[in-house]
Amino acid sequence: MAAFSTHSTSLWGYQALGERLILSSAGDLSTHTDNNVRQILTTGVQFRVLMNPLFKIKYFFVYGDYRYRAVDLAPPVPGLLTLIFSLLLPRAFN
Repeated sequence: MAAFSTHSTSLWGYQALGERLILSSAGDLSTHTDNNVRQILTTGVQFRVLMNPLFKIKYFFVYGDYRYRAVDLAPPVPGLLTLIFSLLLPRAFN
C-alpha cells in the first residue's frame, strides 16, 4: 500500500476592537500526495459579555473545499450499490 502524506500551511490573525470585541480569521491550504488540495477559510467574531468570570459569545463561519471529490479519486466498484441494498433491505422487498 502506498503511503499518503500531506503538507499544510496555515495563517491565523485577530484584531481586538476595544476591550470586548475581537475579530479573527484563519486559512489553511493543504496539498496531498494524491494531487488533491484542501482549502479552509474561516472568519469569526467574539464578544466578551462578562469579564470576571469570563463569558464570551462567539460566532465563526467556516468554508472548506477539496479540488477533487473522493469519487473522482477512486470511482466506486460497479454493482456495489446493488450489493449493499440487497444486503440491507429485508427479503420481503426483493
